[in-house]
Amino acid sequence: MTEPLIFIAVGLGLGLLLTFLRRRLGEFHGQSPSDYVDSFPVFDLRLHLRDEMICEGVIFGP
Repeated sequence: MTEPLIFIAVGLGLGLLLTFLRRRLGEFHGQSPSDYVDSFPVFDLRLHLRDEMICEGVIFGP
């Protein structure tokens, strides 16, 4: 009679552990800025926006 309760408790414990690990390691909160340091090139506004800007079309907005 106690075996089903043990299986349920172990299953709930594993489920909670996996949920905690997924939230801690796999979601946004588990990431740090150092994870992205080498994956993006440096964007320097003075270098990339120094030439003439051309608009071919209509710009909507304020």
